[in-house]
Amino acid sequence: MFKEVQEQKLKSEVDFNQAKDHLKRPNNLSVNSNKNKKEITDYIIYLLWAFILFVFAYDLFKSPGRSMFWLFELSAAVFIYYKLKIPNWVYFSILGLFLTNIFGELFIGIFYKVKNVDKVLHSLSPLIVGPFFYYIFEKRIEDKNILILFSVALIFSWALVWEVLEYFFDLYLATFTTGVKIRVFNGSEFIQVMDPLTDAIYDMLFTIIGAAVFAGIALTLNRRYKQITSSGK
Repeated sequence: MFKEVQEQKLKSEVDFNQAKDHLKRPNNLSVNSNKNKKEITDYIIYLLWAFILFVFAYDLFKSPGRSMFWLFELSAAVFIYYKLKIPNWVYFSILGLFLTNIFGELFIGIFYKVKNVDKVLHSLSPLIVGPFFYYIFEKRIEDKNILILFSVALIFSWALVWEVLEYFFDLYLATFTTGVKIRVFNGSEFIQVMDPLTDAIYDMLFTIIGAAVFAGIALTLNRRYKQITSSGK
């Protein structure tokens, strides 16, 4: 009788250990699914990089100065992907911003067909760049409200640097990034509808508006998150 009890106890311990090991062991289906998703994501990203590289090579013969923008975008995309840990949706939003610049400036040329589309882009870009800065410094700044305001400050700084870069590119590399120019009907000439200084001021103004919208949304979401977590305790 005692021997049977011991055997039953030993069998129970073995079953328990096997069950515990099974719980610790990763689900193969889940692992394979995540691996497949990452492979698909990487494949899409590599295709987009290849496209930007093609745009750089193509524009190098048309406008060498402007092609430097595409080289900068490609370098930034590769650096961000390998060196900075941000959510995929933020990264693809940044790539979308880069592609908008390419098609707006080069292929479709919507910047030269629609007068204020550049201003719309400046007002929307903080909604992409803001989360980008937020996730970069998320682990370094504990107070989320300060983190949000710090991200807004970085948006302003980046917008200022970008305007300065555009000015020097136009000055030394013969690009047409400052001012608002609309293509005339024959397609080979442009008319300037806004001078470079006024354009830069309006660009900064619309960036401020977009940054204010980002700050308002982020601060509201953070306050609601605090209320939910505090009520759940």
